[in-house]
Amino acid sequence: MSERATTASMPWLQCFHGSPGIPTDFDEMAKHVRQVNIVALPRQGYSGAEASSESPDGARFLLGYSWGVVDSLKQAVQLLEENPSALKGVILVAPYLFLKAEVSSLKKLILNLPGIGKALLKKVGSGAVDEMIVKSSLPKSVPAGYWRAAESYKQPDVLKRSVLEKSVSVSQVQELLRRLSAADVPVGILWGEHDQTSRYIEQVAPILKEVPYARVLRLSDAGHAIPWTHPKQMAAAVEELMEVKKWN
Repeated sequence: MSERATTASMPWLQCFHGSPGIPTDFDEMAKHVRQVNIVALPRQGYSGAEASSESPDGARFLLGYSWGVVDSLKQAVQLLEENPSALKGVILVAPYLFLKAEVSSLKKLILNLPGIGKALLKKVGSGAVDEMIVKSSLPKSVPAGYWRAAESYKQPDVLKRSVLEKSVSVSQVQELLRRLSAADVPVGILWGEHDQTSRYIEQVAPILKEVPYARVLRLSDAGHAIPWTHPKQMAAAVEELMEVKKWN
């Protein structure tokens, strides 16, 4: 995400973008957060992830958006194993982690074929991304910045990673959530009532089954693209879930 000043006395929030997505997807939200140090890096497998070294070393909250929730959960479990005191909580924004079907082996094979996969992504990717942008913004219109970000989502390497990374089973997700629940890790969920991607019964309810104490904040006029359509409300919800005033 774009550079911003950090303060040693403020808590850290480490953000994991969606799929497809880029770290700057959190820039609009970050403009409205005043009491938190924020870092968002390319997720594993995305361009630039290997060279990233900005991840905070100390105490932090983890925030995952959409499919990025999976990476936030994996990171949370890793912290529980290596440095439990560093994990202060996990925030799940428009969580999309329970897949109806995994990517087929044939599709994976085609996408990995030199030349063919790239050509296929170029042919169908642009229209698919545009459709996703419109659907995820509903009931709002698509913000101009979201349209600009979509051009990055349409890059073949980003689209390829977006397809291939969705190979995490329901049982794997459930185990990650159970690990958080067993350790009593604070969990917050921010969800848009009009979300057509992360429907409550399909995505939020299963999380609450594994983590019944999780706190849910609902945005009545939001869909899936909360970081873009409701950045100010998202910032307020994040600060509330982090209870940042207790840090001062």
